[in-house]
Amino acid sequence: MGAFAAGVLSPKKRQLEEQVKLSRFGRQCRKHVLASIGIGCTVVVPGVGASAAPVAPFTVGPGASRSIIGEWSITGGAEGPGVFKFIQAGRNTYTDLVIKKRSGAICPSVNDKNRQIVLHETGPGVYKGTWKWFFTSCAFAGLGPTTVTVSKSGSTAKLVTDSPPGLGYSPEYWNLTRLKGS
Repeated sequence: MGAFAAGVLSPKKRQLEEQVKLSRFGRQCRKHVLASIGIGCTVVVPGVGASAAPVAPFTVGPGASRSIIGEWSITGGAEGPGVFKFIQAGRNTYTDLVIKKRSGAICPSVNDKNRQIVLHETGPGVYKGTWKWFFTSCAFAGLGPTTVTVSKSGSTAKLVTDSPPGLGYSPEYWNLTRLKGS
């Protein structure tokens, strides 16, 4: 990182920056690649000349305010509050690490374990995927469809998870408050 801070880019980072500049006039960026090496992308507006007023850059990647990456307090269900950390687990794939289990969760021996939520970003601040559900007997019930919507400020989010198909339980609604992260 010292070389990056001093303004000297590694050949790989320089090549990635050139790809971003060239891709569709800079309006798009390969954020999954850029995020994995820790740099952002500046959107260039075509047709804006040097004499125009400066345009504030739009940043995506690790610093994006609507990113799910980071630590979140989770409240709102029948269980007490907990703390989950969402991390990038692959290309456009995010999963949870449990920092603090929710109190009163059904079957604490199997519930609130790492990587039980798997999400994919489907739009700015919208993540869809699944969450492992369990019966009161602690047997695995299946994967329930799950959506997390991060607020525009990036400080809060709503999580909605429904029971696995065919079970017919009511959806669960959770409030997330960012503690640390993007």
